[in-house]
Amino acid sequence: MAYIFTDHAMRRMQKRGITKAQVRETVDQPEIRYPDRVEGRWVHLRTYGQRQLKIVIAPQNHDVHVVTAYWLEVGGKP
Repeated sequence: MAYIFTDHAMRRMQKRGITKAQVRETVDQPEIRYPDRVEGRWVHLRTYGQRQLKIVIAPQNHDVHVVTAYWLEVGGKP
């Protein structure tokens, strides 16, 4: 399985201080996983300290296309 990061995801990760390792860990071992509002996409969440990392992916064949990534305050909204 390969991780493919969109240009949008890479820009957001850099701006928000999110590493590829954190994205992989969140996708591979999510605490919460559910379908996104956009058909074919999934949301994966994992807690890091006082924040949750939210990753939106679009699985295609055996690859994971990372659409975006951002932090949520625990118990809060983006």
